[in-house]
Amino acid sequence: MKKLLILFLFGSISLFSCNDATTDPDADMFVLKGKIENPNNRSVPGDSKLALVWLVIDNSEQYLYSSGDFNINFSDLSFKIPMESIPDQEVINTFGNAQIAVGYLMFVTNDFPKGKFSEPNEDDYLGFLSDRAIIYIAGDRSELKNLLPWTASFKNGYNFASAVYTDEVNGYWEQYDDKNNLLIQLIADNPMPSFPYWF
Repeated sequence: MKKLLILFLFGSISLFSCNDATTDPDADMFVLKGKIENPNNRSVPGDSKLALVWLVIDNSEQYLYSSGDFNINFSDLSFKIPMESIPDQEVINTFGNAQIAVGYLMFVTNDFPKGKFSEPNEDDYLGFLSDRAIIYIAGDRSELKNLLPWTASFKNGYNFASAVYTDEVNGYWEQYDDKNNLLIQLIADNPMPSFPYWF
């Protein structure tokens, strides 16, 4: 199961010009902004969307949970995702009195599963934001830092993070400031994305 989750959950990412935060009306909000790039001219279904896929760790099992149907501006393939509410309770991982949720941004078809799932259909996802994650933290951060030292640099609430690998599959997350200029590249042959195993 661990191998499945790792294989499912990274590709390539590029960054482009940065906006001046002082003129950005969303500067005080947690908002993800970017574009989808289609270098191979892949056919894009008109009902495709962005979804957040969360890795959930439970005492009895580990699973994935898809939440949110975020629209895309198909005129220029741009997107803007305001994170205005706390994540669904189903995606929260609890460590003592602390809570953490780690989510990955995916570009998917309308057939992509909603809610809890474990084995994705390769044809249902079109692209993904590689080596980046949305991390939500709540509760006693001091306790969480003892269990997951890499969380020390994160604040309570939403954070944007970049992956750091310690070997081929394991790693951790660190703060990444630029969440306004993201580029998701459509993939031509549906390789299974993967992300570091962080716990």
